[in-house]
Amino acid sequence: MDTCKTCPAGFYCDATLQNDTFCSHSVQNPQPCPEGHYCPSGTKYAMEYACPNGTFSDQTCLQIAGDCTPCSGGMYCAREGLTAPFGECEAGFCCILGASLPTPRDGVTGDICPVGTYCPAGSNKTYDCPPSTYNPTEGRESISECLGCDPGEYCPLYGLNATADDCDARFYCAGNATSASPTDGDTGDECPLGHYCPAGSPQPIQCEPGLYTDTTQNEACLQCTPGHYCITGSNPEDCPASFYCPEGTGHVWESCPLGSFSSSTGLANETQCTQCTAGHYCDMVNVTTVADDCDAGFYCSRSGSDARQPSESSRGYAGVCPEGYYCIQGTGEPEPCPASTFNNATGIASLEECQDCLEGMDAMKNHLMCAYSCL
Repeated sequence: MDTCKTCPAGFYCDATLQNDTFCSHSVQNPQPCPEGHYCPSGTKYAMEYACPNGTFSDQTCLQIAGDCTPCSGGMYCAREGLTAPFGECEAGFCCILGASLPTPRDGVTGDICPVGTYCPAGSNKTYDCPPSTYNPTEGRESISECLGCDPGEYCPLYGLNATADDCDARFYCAGNATSASPTDGDTGDECPLGHYCPAGSPQPIQCEPGLYTDTTQNEACLQCTPGHYCITGSNPEDCPASFYCPEGTGHVWESCPLGSFSSSTGLANETQCTQCTAGHYCDMVNVTTVADDCDAGFYCSRSGSDARQPSESSRGYAGVCPEGYYCIQGTGEPEPCPASTFNNATGIASLEECQDCLEGMDAMKNHLMCAYSCL
C-alpha cells in the first residue's frame, strides 16, 4: 500500500469511508472545494468550512477564509456559504464592503446615510443633496427627500444639512435659491420698485401708504416727501388742491380748514392754505375758492372768515358791523359813517342808514352820537 497523503488545501476528501487522506487503493482524486466554501489542508467534507457572513465566493478551490470575497459594495451577505451576495443594501443605508446586514451601522462595512445626503437601495456610497436643497435627517432614500431651500434662505453647496444663511438684504429668495442675491426671477430677484426687502425676505414687501422707494434694491422705504402723498409705494403724487400733505402722507390728506381755501397743489402744511380773502367767507373745508361775499351788515377781514354772517364764535377777524360804521355786502373792513352823520346801532348795511346830525351839531369821533360844536 502506498503511503496515504493529507488532503491538499483547496480540495476535500470525503471521510465517510476514508480518513482525511487519500490513498492509491481508495480515494484517488480529491474533489475541488465548492463555491461558497473554503477547504484548508485535510478537509473532510465539501461544506465543512463555509465562507463567513459578510463574504461570498463564486470560485472553487478556495483554501482559507481569507480567500472568500468580501460582500460587494451596495450589497449584503447575511449568511454563511453564499455563492453571490444575498441582496441589495436597504435604501437609506450605505453598504461599503463586506456588509452582513442590509442596514449596517458599524461605520466600517457601512452605515446609515448621514444628514446632507441620500442613499437609494443598493448604494455603496452616499449621494450629496444638490445645491438649492438640504437634508437635516439621516436615512434619506432619494433625491426627492432633499428639502428645497426655504424661502428667505439660500443653499449654495452640495451636501448641506441646513440652509446656509438668510438671503441678502435688498434681495428676496422665493425658495430653492442657490445665491444670497438671486436675479433669475424664479428662485428670487432684486427687490423691485415700490417695495423693500430686509435680510431673509421670502418675497418683496410693498411699501405701506405714506412710504415709497424710487429705485430697486431697497432695504427700507422712504417717508413720502412733504407736499405729496404715496399710496402705490412709488412715484409720490402732488397733494391735491384744497388739501395739504405733511411728510409721510398716504391715503389721508389733511383738509385746508374752515376760513381758508387753496387752488394750488403740492401744499405741505396748513399755513400754505390761503386765508379767505377780505369781504368773503369760506364755510367748508377743502375748498378751492371762496364761497361768496359776506352779507351786508357784517364784515369779513383778511384773516379768514368761515361764516356768511360771522359772530363772536366765528373764525377770523369778522363780525357784526359795529356802531358808528356801516358794512355793505362783501365788506372787509367796516366803513365809518361820514362827517355830520352818526350811527348808534350795530349791523348797519348801507351808507343811507347813517343818520344826519341836527343843524349846528357834529358827529363825535366815533360817530356814535352828535354834539354841538364849540364856538
